[in-house]
Formats: sequence, C-alpha cells, structure tokens
Amino acid sequence: MVDAALPPAFKDHADDLHIILNGEVYSDIVQIAGDGERKTVRATITIDDPAVDRALVGIAQAPLELTPATADERLRRLGYELEITLEEVDYCDISLFQQFTNPRLARVSGNVAADGTVSLPWLSQELGPRTHSTIALSSTWRSVAEGVVCVDHLAATQSRRPVISIYTPSPLTLMGGGFAGLTVEHDGWGGWPADSSFKLTVVLPDVTVGDLREGRTYRAVLPGMMAEGFSSIYTDYEGSFTGPGPSDFEGRSNVLVAKGAQGIFAVEEAAAGFLSGELTITGPAEFITWEHSQLSDGRYQMDGEDMQGSLIISGNIMIEATEDSLRLIREGGQVKTTVID
Repeated sequence: MVDAALPPAFKDHADDLHIILNGEVYSDIVQIAGDGERKTVRATITIDDPAVDRALVGIAQAPLELTPATADERLRRLGYELEITLEEVDYCDISLFQQFTNPRLARVSGNVAADGTVSLPWLSQELGPRTHSTIALSSTWRSVAEGVVCVDHLAATQSRRPVISIYTPSPLTLMGGGFAGLTVEHDGWGGWPADSSFKLTVVLPDVTVGDLREGRTYRAVLPGMMAEGFSSIYTDYEGSFTGPGPSDFEGRSNVLVAKGAQGIFAVEEAAAGFLSGELTITGPAEFITWEHSQLSDGRYQMDGEDMQGSLIISGNIMIEATEDSLRLIREGGQVKTTVID
C-alpha cells in the first residue's frame, strides 16, 4: 500500500495524480482519502512476480486535457511525504486452512484429494479478500501476548451495521461458527499454541458503514451465538487420537466462551477502501475443560468441568473494504461485504 500525504497547496489538484511503481504508471486504482486542508493519495498494488525484491515508488502529476498552452497553469511542483506499507498478501489463503484442518474430520466429510491430503475447494467462496493483523488474548486461564489473526473483508448486516471478523485458520469459522473443538491440527502458528484455534466476530450496532468516521469510538458487541456462549472464542487440546474418527480422542480439550463480553472499536481511518482501528473486548467468560476417554466397549466419552472468569481481547486491526458482492456466514448470520470510499 502506498500513501502520499499532500501539502495544503496541492489539495485541489489531487485528482490529477498517478502513482508510479518500478516504472509502471497506476491511475485507475488511485484513491483520494481525507478532506479539508490535507489529503492523501492511496493505491494498493500487488506485485505478483516473486523475483521482484525492491520497489521504486513515486507520485506524478498528469492532468487530463493538458496542452502546451495550459501546461504552466495546470502543472505545479509537487512535494509529498511518501509512506509505503509492504504486506504479504494471501497470507491466510486456502492452503493454510487446508493445512490446519484435522485430517480425520476431512476424511469423514469427504474433503480429501486423490493423494490423501485435505482438500477444501469450497473455501474460496467463503474467504473473500482478507488481511492479517496481530491481537492479544488475556483470560483467567489462557493468554497469548501476540497472536496473528486473519481479518475478514469488512461486511455489513442487512441494516448496514459494520461486521468485523478475525480468526486463526479453521474451516469451522467459515462454516458459520460453533465450537471448534478438535477440528484443527497444527504445531503452533503465529504465536498461538499447538492445536489451538481462535475466532471473534463483532458488530458495531450504533453506526452504519457510511457513517464511520476517523477519530470516533463505537460500541462493539458479539453476535447472538458467540455472546451467549454457544460458539467458542478459543480452543486447544492435548492428547492423542486413538481411532480413525475426528472424535476418537483421549486426553483433554479446553474451550473459552464469552458470557456477555463486549467492547469498543476506535476508528483510526475509514477511507479509500480500508477501515483500521483499535478493537477492545472485555467481560465475563467461561472456561470449559473436557476429559476425553475410551470406554471398554470402544465408545468414547467426555466429562466436562466449567469455571467462571473474564477475558480481554485487544489489537489494532486493518480491514479491507473494496468489494461489495460477496455473501458470508459468520456466527450463524449472513452478512455481505461492503465498500468504504
């Protein structure tokens, strides 16, 4: 992402600007952010060539209908502050979700390729564009100081309330929510413990997408399934699978659910295809520990114990908002992606 902050003297000529990356001119994707005395020219440019290891970036002025007679009047010397953000794209791609899916679950559901690996082709319809950020989870029982999360494209309810979803790779998130349990299998990822999963969806109920403003703070609430403890926020497990099925497990699994937690989202930016800000969720929580064992007849049983406590989730989130045609299911509700101009 390339940001160029323009000086006040150039604010009325922002629409004439183009971004040049490694000698190639980008015009159609350039967006103007900000108002008043200071505007920002922004472009998000993807470099597909893995051989490219450097980027030379600049801003150029090229007004439309420029003629020699009008050149002196139309062209102005441009000074700008250039800020470049490099981000690995497709970090949370389909292959990552397939890699982290418990293969026993995939076999039961028929999501296995000819070579025996997990294959989830339908995920492409449920992912959509996304970024990634880092959050902190603190609770009475489990804490993660810096955990990487995938960040959904910005979505909205039918009443245009913003919906923000963040999660670690797990197919259950994209199937509408619920208890992740034993659905993932991995050795640890992005600061998260082995065989753990995290997911959080919040709605900003007091504002519509079009009314989001930089510098404002909005109430953030969890949707019904998650707010009432019917969908996990965090899970992990220790033990071993002693049978072919996804529940043929002996050991211990842990589930963290919210019990009325809510919070705020402080907007830092809402313009030119992006929403960013600080998300904080706090409140009561419940931690459930399940002991898994195999009975003498071969069946498996679970005995649970729950404990009451609290949780805090916080992090600075960058959310893409450039697509308005995708429908997603998050925590039991259907939402549609939305755009911020």
